[in-house]
Amino acid sequence: MIGISAPTFDTAGALYLYADQLEQATLAAQFDRQRRTTKYRTLDGGVAVTDQGHAHGDRDLTVSITRATPAQAAAIARLVERYSTLVLSTRHGCYIVSPASCMGDGSTIKINLSFISEA
Repeated sequence: MIGISAPTFDTAGALYLYADQLEQATLAAQFDRQRRTTKYRTLDGGVAVTDQGHAHGDRDLTVSITRATPAQAAAIARLVERYSTLVLSTRHGCYIVSPASCMGDGSTIKINLSFISEA
């Protein structure tokens, strides 16, 4: 399950999506993590690695919703149009995200979210 909500109080600003409505790629992508590392070759034939750690801001998530109800589609459009940041709730934690784009073809809605920080 994923929850997407407005960052401030809004009576129509919350949406809950259940696993049977989400594509498997959305569920799997929640586990994606990267570290900020750079590997350099040294003159002696070895390597040097710079590790700057992990930052949630490096992550993006595309939420693909299948079989969205008309009410859910309207709620998604409203959230994306009115808010520059949203709160994303997953079983792994809560995050502040920015809705980069929202697209739909009638049967599937895709929302691209860029992570800003952990809430």
